[in-house]
Amino acid sequence: MEFRVYIAASLDGFVASADGSVDWLDAFHDPEGYGYDQFLQQIDAIVIGRKTFDQVLGFGPWPYSGIDTYVLTSRPIEDLPPQTVAWPDGVAALAEHLRSTTPQGDVWLLGGPKCIDAVRELGAIDLYEIYVMPVLLGDGIPLFMDGGMSSLRLVDSRVYADGVVKLVYRPA
Repeated sequence: MEFRVYIAASLDGFVASADGSVDWLDAFHDPEGYGYDQFLQQIDAIVIGRKTFDQVLGFGPWPYSGIDTYVLTSRPIEDLPPQTVAWPDGVAALAEHLRSTTPQGDVWLLGGPKCIDAVRELGAIDLYEIYVMPVLLGDGIPLFMDGGMSSLRLVDSRVYADGVVKLVYRPA
């Protein structure tokens, strides 16, 4: 089981515009889906921050049915989707829980950046799969907030016809 980041970011390092919108991603429609379907088949659990959870709910029906999902939040949530729990006990306890209960598939750190950084600070991220989109937002929510330096080793890359670049890193 590995903790994995699979995320898109602008060339200048933002995952959302300043208002939290990801509408800028609508311009990118690869017929292969940038490997999304294959990636999702390897995932047994999702960790998601509360803001990202609320945003995904606003897009329409819950897209992750059948996958255990943990929402990092200190506030109660009404009407959770099936197989989704609010996790108020912190990232370290959740990482320990997942390592002991999800031995078959991987865990997707869906986001947002605060969620990803909290797991990164634990040294628990095993794989970063970042899709660099050929757009400059100029301002927005950065992919990485705080957490200090982390050395990474490039293990794979791919350039798509539309200019998107996939970068896959493991901790060095």
